[in-house]
Amino acid sequence: MIKVVQYGCGKMSKYTMRYVMENGYELVGAIDINPAVIGKDVSEVIECDNVGVKISPVSEAENLLKEVKPDICIITTMSLMNDVKDALLLCARLGINAITTCEEAFYPFNSSPVLTEKIDKLAKENNCTITGSGYQDAFWGNLISTLAGTTHKITKIKGSSSYNVEDYGIALAKAHGAGLTLDEFETEVASADNISEEERQKIIEVRNLKVLQKQVDAISKGFEKEKVVEFKNEYNQFKKDSWRLTIKDELLKQMEIYSKYQKGVANENNFYINTMANFAEVEKPGREPDYISYNRNFEISSMYWYTKEGVIRGSDHWGKGVASCDWFLNNNVGKLVVGENRQYGFCKWDEFVEKTQILELEKDGKKTEFLMTLENVIGKDKDTGDTLVKNGDYIVSVDRDGFCYTESTLDYVPEKESISPEKIADLKRKAIEREKENQEEMRKIALRKEEERIAKEERTKKLVRFRENADFYISKLDEMIGDDFKNFLEKNKIGYETRISKKGNEIIIIPELNNIQATLKEFESRNDLKREIARYLVLKNKL
Repeated sequence: MIKVVQYGCGKMSKYTMRYVMENGYELVGAIDINPAVIGKDVSEVIECDNVGVKISPVSEAENLLKEVKPDICIITTMSLMNDVKDALLLCARLGINAITTCEEAFYPFNSSPVLTEKIDKLAKENNCTITGSGYQDAFWGNLISTLAGTTHKITKIKGSSSYNVEDYGIALAKAHGAGLTLDEFETEVASADNISEEERQKIIEVRNLKVLQKQVDAISKGFEKEKVVEFKNEYNQFKKDSWRLTIKDELLKQMEIYSKYQKGVANENNFYINTMANFAEVEKPGREPDYISYNRNFEISSMYWYTKEGVIRGSDHWGKGVASCDWFLNNNVGKLVVGENRQYGFCKWDEFVEKTQILELEKDGKKTEFLMTLENVIGKDKDTGDTLVKNGDYIVSVDRDGFCYTESTLDYVPEKESISPEKIADLKRKAIEREKENQEEMRKIALRKEEERIAKEERTKKLVRFRENADFYISKLDEMIGDDFKNFLEKNKIGYETRISKKGNEIIIIPELNNIQATLKEFESRNDLKREIARYLVLKNKL
């Protein structure tokens, strides 16, 4: 029978514990932090006959889990990964499968990547699964998003939901103001929505742009219509003739055309967005990088050092297609080349060229075209990855296909309703602090990954060396064993156990070597057994 422990004995556990018992599983333990229920039988929570399972305090969670050894632990406590991490890490460390109703745990790799990676790694090491089911609102959450996916165009989604917070536990009830007087509710809860339109727009700007950027002093008003037409004609003609050109000549011609229509100078907030540049090779700076980018395996991809004059980049890949950019080293203009070693290059801010695009902005039924340049590209939306471009009074969000999104107030912010300089400075400071913390965590993960990669390479080299010289290593092993096999095991700190077979022979078992077992005579005479021992000692650098 499958054994289950309930972690968190609030309102939600009433239903999960019932489900466990009604479906034939065995409830072997329960854990909670609330003194009012600790020590009570779970039947008082479930409202049923006595079950015989007492609720233990969180302080005894580890001892309980080790004692009852459940197959599954159901965690129904809080809504955020940081609040349930102790329970998840404990289960992962003990090799216990766990499932949680924590909403963020439904897909936490984006919102809490460092913590999620830590839990995931620990679970894999201990051969268990950690699952975030979340608490799914099938009607307002899943159903609406499914229906939205079938539509061609959405301008607004408006709706409301109502439910009895008493069914969800004390934490949610408090968040909704349960128990407050009307005056207290108005002050502590309802007043949060009593804000002016100006304040609302400020919140929209902060919450939806989330751009780490320096403030742009001068806002581009866009090129005049004649420049847009001129660029369109010249670029279209270039595309018609490009089939005659080599890759190098095509890239150089592109850069030449883009340069003619540029305004503004790159900075650390936009140089990495759709630009072309030629870097001159330099030595690696003698200080920590200002920014490190990582690949999906949490390995260091590239490093950047910002200076007043420009940027130094350290990377093993240069050429066409460095993300959205074409960055070349020492005039080696061409396809993307990935080398074995990291090379360092410097480029001045005023030598970056934006890949000019014609953007079409529709507002109040009127369409206007403008060119995307270094002057009006101000950064990226941290949530979507879209490029943010200022044009006139609007911030336009541009996706990877060049489409502009301006039909919702979430996509543009009138300049006249800007945030105060003091608020901007405070937001920037907090964002930079969060970014530094995340960078440090990512750096630690990357270093660990690098150590694991080196260890794996070293292990592979040892195995290859062993396969090529197996007979030599076995002969060396014979010399080490001599005439006392057990003494050899003890001397080399190789643990072993013994048992007596049905025939009365002593059998030696070596757990470290996948529990291989044989008689003393067999270990001393059989080459296949010696081969396993020799291979083990080579990997341990003892042979």
